Order: sequence, then C-alpha cells, then structure tokens
Amino acid sequence: MFSKILVPLDGSRLSGKALSYAIELAKKFNAQIMLLRVVKQSTPVLITDPSGIGGSMGAQMSIEAARYTDKQNVAKAERYLNAQMKKLTEEGIKSSSSVLVGHSAESIIKCYRKNRMDMVVMTTHGRSGFKRAILGSVADKVIHEPGMSVFVVHPKN
Repeated sequence: MFSKILVPLDGSRLSGKALSYAIELAKKFNAQIMLLRVVKQSTPVLITDPSGIGGSMGAQMSIEAARYTDKQNVAKAERYLNAQMKKLTEEGIKSSSSVLVGHSAESIIKCYRKNRMDMVVMTTHGRSGFKRAILGSVADKVIHEPGMSVFVVHPKN
C-alpha cells in the first residue's frame, strides 16, 4: 500500500516524533523512507552606499556571503540527515535523503511529486487561531495539497 514514505525533518525534537511513526509504518508495509530537510534560502543584506562608491562591489559581496551561508546550512543539514539515516539502517529500513533550499511547504510538495512518494509523515506545531493565521502552517499547506496522503503527528502524541 505504502512503499515510499517522505519524512520532512527540521532538526527539532518535535519533527523527530514523525520519524518514529514513519519507522513503524515502514516496518508494517516494508516501505522505504526518504528524509527531507528544507533549508531556508539566505537573503543578501544590501547596504546602500550614499557616496555611490563600491555599490555594486558591496552588493556582490553580500550575495556571495548569502551563498556561502546557504552552502554551510546545506552541509549541516546533510550531516544531520546522514545521522538519521544511520538509525534507519540499524532498524533495517532502506532510506535516502534530500536537502532542498527554499520554502518548506512548497519544497515538501515538490519532493513528494518528483520522487513519486506514497505518503508524507510529518508533525504539526499544534498552533490554532490567531498564531496559526499569522504564522501559517506548513502542515496545513501540505495537507490541503490535492492528491497527497499525509499522516500528521500532533505535538502532544
């Protein structure tokens, strides 16, 4: 029924709860797990130079600094996912991983479709009301994407 399970992880203890559920599902259905970590793209900080001297050079330096930060964040995410994959191997579960740079919900949906996943197992922060309206919800966006099977773990579970 489910042969490919996608588990988005952000490094938090909360997101790790989803992995526990995914492991049980993978064992039950003899499925493989793909771990996903989405890294938010760094934004270059552009400082205006009132004299006009070195404006383009400063902009280029800012862009390069943002790219360097992105590379560092991706490397850190890959190390984290590799450690999680080691745990899956110890459990006898086939796994793979992916690190994407972008927005969380959109990247999860893109990965799900591109890799023809059967299910997403993820956590929600459990926000409601005003906080949810202002902060949004990655889980909510993924849940409402047509054609996706999503298993959501509540933070209190």
